[in-house]
Amino acid sequence: MDFENASKDELINKINELEVELEDIKSQFESDKCIKNLDNFIWKLKVDNVYTPQIEEFINQYMRFYND
Repeated sequence: MDFENASKDELINKINELEVELEDIKSQFESDKCIKNLDNFIWKLKVDNVYTPQIEEFINQYMRFYND
């Protein structure tokens, strides 16, 4: 798009399109940051040999008191 010669309506439409794209990108990143399956997460920690009693206690406490 030639922004210098675009009409006001064309620019507004382009801004709206870009806002939709940005929201899609944001939602992908936000959803990727959460643990969707706790059992699978714990299994992966065990496979990587990083599941310790301290992590287990932390997860239990978090799920009990801070899980919204």
